[in-house]
Amino acid sequence: MSNVFAGDAAGGGRTPTPAPLGLPETQTQSSLEVWGAAFGYHNTVVNAINFMTQPHFKPDPDYNPQSLIAGTKFESLYGDRFTGDRSEAETRWRMGKIETEERQRAILAAGGWEGWLAGVTAGVLDPTTLIPIGGWIGVAGKTGRVLIRGAEGALVTAGSVAVQEGVLQGTQETRPLVESFYAITAAALLGGALGAGMAFLTRQEAADLAGRLINIPGTRAEEADMFNVGLGGGSVGAASVAGARGTGEAAGSLGAGRATSFQGPMPRLIHSPNVESRNVIRDLAENPNQLAENADGIATSIGGSVESQAKVWTGILSEDVVRPRRALYSQYVYGKQTFAAPLRGSFNARFRNSGKLSYGEFKEAISEAALNGDRHAIPEVAEAARMRRANLVDKLRDEAIGVKVPGFADEVAAGTADESYLTRIWNTIVVRARRNDLVDIIARHFESKQADILEEIAELQRRTGVEDIGSNSRPANDMTPDEIRSMASEIVDAIMGHSPGRVLLPADLAVGPRGPLKERMLKSLPTSLVRDFVERDVDVIDRIYTRTMAMDIALMRKFGSVDLKEQIAKINDEANRMSEGKPPAEVNRIQKQKEKDIRDVTAVVARLRGTYGIPTNPEGLIYRAARVVRDLNYMRMLGGMTLSAVPDVGRPVAVHGMTRTLRTAFTPFTSGLGAIKLARKEARLAGAGNDLLLDDRIMSLADRGEEFGRGSAIERGINTATQGFGLVSLMAPWNAFMRQFTGIITQTRMLQAIDKLSTGKLGTKETAYLAAGGIDANLADRIAKQFQAHGERNGEVWWANTSEWTDVEAVRAFRSFVIRDVDRTIILPGQEKSLWMSTELGKVIGQFKSFSMASTQRVLVSGLEQRDMAAMNGAILSMALGVLAAKLKMDAGGYDTTNWTPTKWAIEGFDRSGMAGWFMDANNIMEKTALRPITAAGLTGETASRYQSRNVFGAVFGPTADLVGDVLPLGMTGEWSAADSHVARKLVPLQNVFYLRAGFDAIERGVNEAFGIPARKN
Repeated sequence: MSNVFAGDAAGGGRTPTPAPLGLPETQTQSSLEVWGAAFGYHNTVVNAINFMTQPHFKPDPDYNPQSLIAGTKFESLYGDRFTGDRSEAETRWRMGKIETEERQRAILAAGGWEGWLAGVTAGVLDPTTLIPIGGWIGVAGKTGRVLIRGAEGALVTAGSVAVQEGVLQGTQETRPLVESFYAITAAALLGGALGAGMAFLTRQEAADLAGRLINIPGTRAEEADMFNVGLGGGSVGAASVAGARGTGEAAGSLGAGRATSFQGPMPRLIHSPNVESRNVIRDLAENPNQLAENADGIATSIGGSVESQAKVWTGILSEDVVRPRRALYSQYVYGKQTFAAPLRGSFNARFRNSGKLSYGEFKEAISEAALNGDRHAIPEVAEAARMRRANLVDKLRDEAIGVKVPGFADEVAAGTADESYLTRIWNTIVVRARRNDLVDIIARHFESKQADILEEIAELQRRTGVEDIGSNSRPANDMTPDEIRSMASEIVDAIMGHSPGRVLLPADLAVGPRGPLKERMLKSLPTSLVRDFVERDVDVIDRIYTRTMAMDIALMRKFGSVDLKEQIAKINDEANRMSEGKPPAEVNRIQKQKEKDIRDVTAVVARLRGTYGIPTNPEGLIYRAARVVRDLNYMRMLGGMTLSAVPDVGRPVAVHGMTRTLRTAFTPFTSGLGAIKLARKEARLAGAGNDLLLDDRIMSLADRGEEFGRGSAIERGINTATQGFGLVSLMAPWNAFMRQFTGIITQTRMLQAIDKLSTGKLGTKETAYLAAGGIDANLADRIAKQFQAHGERNGEVWWANTSEWTDVEAVRAFRSFVIRDVDRTIILPGQEKSLWMSTELGKVIGQFKSFSMASTQRVLVSGLEQRDMAAMNGAILSMALGVLAAKLKMDAGGYDTTNWTPTKWAIEGFDRSGMAGWFMDANNIMEKTALRPITAAGLTGETASRYQSRNVFGAVFGPTADLVGDVLPLGMTGEWSAADSHVARKLVPLQNVFYLRAGFDAIERGVNEAFGIPARKN
């Protein structure tokens, strides 16, 4: 049987001719044709190989597939399969695939008993079916419980066939959903019967049967090219994206969304009965799920939420500042681009006396240059300072002035005492320790500059017409020395009372008596006078500056204020309107709900701005110790997080579908990787996949905030080590790859959907997809025009090239869409996290629980909203990969899994897939308590492995409590056992890194042997 897609990759060469549909009744088929049709239609290996070797077609921008299929069966039966075609050759190839699949089905139908046998054999000789069944049979005979064995058999066989059918649905054009349903149902019935029968076999008989099944040879890959494969497509509809504003009600999720809404402020507000509350949160924070009105084309938040728009700046920081800065350091040290230059160069500077600056010294030199007109004796330092100013500082400054961030325009207009502006990030620990010294410096400076400053304020009064700038101010009169010192003391108090992870803007200081004098006093203060009190690492400065300014800019652009007073007033007014004519009990309920909504909105704003939960003394010993403990927990416990992240691979499939994911993943390898590289950079510019430089995802998952550069030398050393741990554990490269890959799929799907929208062929699903990400009809049109002028289509990868776009709003909306979609796919926790987890105590108790909180909304609720084949395929794949993650983790830890039952594997896969969110966390915690009988372990007799090593105290109160619970009993009895050695070993950073763990195990055994430590206490 010849391959239907013969022809060159550009779409030229021989065009496939559609084969005749069906078979004449008198025609007979050879056995080779029957068995070839069976494997071509039913075997996933054959389908996958053909899928990955499909041709690439040169796109024709003016081509419309309807012109070729109009009036044919292809239009009436398979019209939606052709909507993505971009050339006549591609359409003819797809027609040939459909004809081939129909012919395969006809051959099997006409083949009688041989056709049936061939189809069954092709399905059985498939790794997705064979291996799970063989492994299950090997343990199925271990007990004689017929009903349990039957249920297990049904679960295992139905699950494995579901995986198989998911692959076939994603790679074929004509496979009906009902056929997959029947296949899975039949597998469940057959597996149940087989499982019940296995209960009557002896252990040896079951093991022998399993061995025979597992060792049956499968289809050889080199024989697979004789069979043909088809691709799936999207739906076509007449829906269009509108820019209207709806009521913000959540899409249906079978009740899961409302049931879990209590967990955090974003889901609570989305399900609030107050329309204004729902409309505020949709604009304020990322909603990873859909609204009911998205299906009608109504955007959740036009152009993206405040949170998404602010995140986009991290892409600019990474791509346009940090990455070039590292390249300049490499050029400075080696004269060329060298891998890991900051690490190698710093090592040589410190230990080999290379005569070059370490990377830390290089960054401090950039800060010095920034204070001196971006000039420096080292050319690379000067260039880094100029690049930083042009690509980040000036852009943020101009946007802040444009949207009128409170007080910022006046600050820039007034200038500073430094030749060029460098944001001051106060080191609050040093400020607290040397408070009196800083008060003296500020007071002496103001005494010498008082006349100039008062004249400046008087001039501002004359220019603006404002008679009284700030309450109780006396700009025309001199201040006494005592008043000057009192004001200097108030400034220092304001510095210490704010978050150390946020820039102090004028609005933060210009409060209370003589507010304008305070902030102008600081602006006239040369940085050289307070050099010991401010941060000099330009990486720290830029990161905190970006976070502060980007968030305030986004708030001003979306709401016109940074405190949302007007929007909070609307929530209050809406509650009052709802209360009219209602009985007292109902009025009381509405007003209480309003108070909760306002509390949540205020908390989300504070959390986004980095001011939520700031303690009275943010740099007190207790809080500093808590940060250190969290950092140590991160380095000692998350060495296997890369293995745990394997189920991430299933998330793009769940969101975007098997076909689209495989197309994006494999097609570029046949047409060149140039488009992939460009699209990867586009994703990074949107803030997705910069983990090798910024480690954003790891910091969020590990509950590490913006605490860079703080503390004593020891604290700073631990902090620096944690910044490199993502690379050591390989989690940073993993995150970078998965987020960039997902970003490529996202931007391609988005642009293709917008392209279909312009032709009126966008289906309801894709309409909702665009609207959920903030794209309305107007933005879609603007993005389409920019892409047409500057973008590029390369097969299955579309590159936006937003760096060349001239429409700033289109760029912002495009990048906000990408970062939101990536963060809901490769999970980055957001505002679905409980508020208590953002307090200092909550960060300790809830450490490492952010992922489960986020996955409840971003996986469980989102999947129930979606309810399509993509969600099902992704769920099945994630569960299968959860089993793989469990196996890898157990092997890395040296644990024996040979006696694990299918039930145990199923629990592990479900737990580690992330699909259940915090429900499995709750289950695992309850297994440690008296509530065990109502947990999965109580019902099945099998426990999940994830919490087994934790004590009861640690399971409930987090890893720090677990550490305390393990350490306190050490040596109390005067005896030391191997268990005590293991507890001590768990305190060591890196001890849990999966590829180092065997070495630590050997050291632990060696220590026990050397000191004669017994296995257990007497």
